[in-house]
Parts: sequence; structure tokens; C-alpha cells
Amino acid sequence: MNFVVESLHDQVLWLRNHPSVFVWMVGSDKCPRRELELKYAEMFREFDNLPYLSSAGTRVCEISGQAVVK
Repeated sequence: MNFVVESLHDQVLWLRNHPSVFVWMVGSDKCPRRELELKYAEMFREFDNLPYLSSAGTRVCEISGQAVVK
């Protein structure tokens, strides 16, 4: 799990000031596991102020709540 968080951390630091990034998507069809979503949320609070979505599908995630992309 640490490798996954470190990889996203590197991507956020690399792309956070890019003008085309307006939201981070950390999941695809499912919500991340609770432990992983907590680490993602902590990382975003520390390194970036853009919103993030936990899933591209219509899901209710434990940490971030409703995730919807239209």
C-alpha cells in the first residue's frame, strides 16, 4: 500500500500546478479501501488544495462520501 501512496504523492507534486488539472481522481469503478482513502485524503490536505474524487462511478465512499462524475 505504501508504494501506491508514494506513487500518487509523486504525481501530485509533479502535476499540481499544471493548468489542466482541476480535480484528482483516485479511484476508478470502486472506492479505495478505507485505509488507502485516509492516506490519500491526508496527502491532499498537505500538498494540494484541489478537490479529489474517490471514484468515477456513482458510489458512496466511507471517507469522502458521495462520488459522482457526469
